[in-house]
Amino acid sequence: MAIFENFDQTSWILFGLLMAAVVGYYLWPEVTKAQAEVHRDEVTRKKAKSLIALANDGADDLLFELSHTPLRVQAGPKLKAAIETGQKLDTLEVREALWTQQRAMITRLENELDYAQQADVSEHFSIAAPANQPASLLEKTLKELDDMNGKIRAILGVKPEQPLWHGRAMVLMMSNRKLFDHVAWLTGAGLASSAAGAFTLFTDDIVMITIYATRLGGFARPLTTQVARAAIRGTGGDSTPKWVEYGLAHWVADKMVGKLQLAKDEQAPVWSPAGEAIFDPAAWEKAADDSTKLEALVVFSGIFVDAIMEKSPDRIASHLTDLRTAAPEKQVTAFAWAKDASLELTAA
Repeated sequence: MAIFENFDQTSWILFGLLMAAVVGYYLWPEVTKAQAEVHRDEVTRKKAKSLIALANDGADDLLFELSHTPLRVQAGPKLKAAIETGQKLDTLEVREALWTQQRAMITRLENELDYAQQADVSEHFSIAAPANQPASLLEKTLKELDDMNGKIRAILGVKPEQPLWHGRAMVLMMSNRKLFDHVAWLTGAGLASSAAGAFTLFTDDIVMITIYATRLGGFARPLTTQVARAAIRGTGGDSTPKWVEYGLAHWVADKMVGKLQLAKDEQAPVWSPAGEAIFDPAAWEKAADDSTKLEALVVFSGIFVDAIMEKSPDRIASHLTDLRTAAPEKQVTAFAWAKDASLELTAA
């Protein structure tokens, strides 16, 4: 212990502060850390329960159903029949029926992850997060989602009365990577699509967005991008090409959040003949489990959309309209236009 023999008063004070800091770090309540896991103890459960909107006991359980492999909310027989016959359903009835299944999904996730959840709803979104996230974060994010919805509609030229999806889009906020990856696996999101820390699932115009970040922030751009993807898919329908869905979503995020800042040693990619792959559906399918390939396709999609929107923004808006409402031959014409536009870009 000769090391302590030469300690003066100041050295002993500094040593004491260091030891106090070490002890304090290990004894500090785990729930105050951004990525702490919160198990379903009674205190946490009560805190979360008060924030979960009640499900309507009288909701029609034939409109939506919860599948368990993969874990997703899907259209039920009554909704499918209404879509096929063109029957118009009551908006509130659809919203309540969907929330009943979304709420059941939150409960299923609690059982699967042993993790307490809290949730809140607005007109267009339902949002769920672990109970260790402050309630104020949910309220703030929910308000931002509704504001975002209005801005995205304005950018895409979508009329206020035009529905983009059934009921409410559901947003799951995960506070650590382990939980996020497990939810991605449960819902069958795919390795590549969830690599970026956020992904969007679509089934029959039912939207679920899962995002990973800490309570310290980091939600803005990935959440904006995923909501934009959902809105674009809602505008163009199932025929929406991936290059439109991804490229236009990133363009919208640039407009709303600001362009991504590249590091000094990074070089901004430019369009090249390799970018033609974005028009090949098979290329996107091959990239489903390869994040590097998917990222390359997304980058080229962003470059292409950015160049087109700069020169003629109305062309992509009309392209989406053709995809959603026009005859198949007109959709082929829209595809040919995209190919021609890419050739112009390459020549430039």
